[in-house]
Amino acid sequence: MSYFIDRTFFFAPVILGAARPEEVSRIYTVMVVITIIELAVIYAILFYGIKIGLWYKANRAGARIAFGDYIKMRMRCREPEKVVLPYVFASRGGLGVDLAAIEAHYLCGGDAAAVIKAMLAAKNEGIETDFRKVCAYDLAGEDLVERIKSDHSTNKI
Repeated sequence: MSYFIDRTFFFAPVILGAARPEEVSRIYTVMVVITIIELAVIYAILFYGIKIGLWYKANRAGARIAFGDYIKMRMRCREPEKVVLPYVFASRGGLGVDLAAIEAHYLCGGDAAAVIKAMLAAKNEGIETDFRKVCAYDLAGEDLVERIKSDHSTNKI
């Protein structure tokens, strides 16, 4: 096998149509650069912390997340678990909350999991809530479940 790889690498310039020595060295340089880029990408995927398992579990649970969106989220957020898991709970609970809204709330310093849990508790009690209002309560530092119940009793939400 290594004999085949060595001979393929040796004859690569001939296969690519290079005839002069300067073209051969240029092709070898390009091949080395491409190999370094590929190794850098593999290193980034393995050691930068792109957790493919979390993305896979979210998609299996019915919360469809594009892989490109997941990678962008990984680059923006410190911990994508704190965004993806509440999104899975929200989609499984039928709340209809957008992933970008949950991520924005997390980036603002809010607790996305607490917001989704409060919205699910309100939905189980038959109380309609608005995601933005519950996020505002969370960022204000209020107890979400109590605030939703008190607003519902006074018909503010």
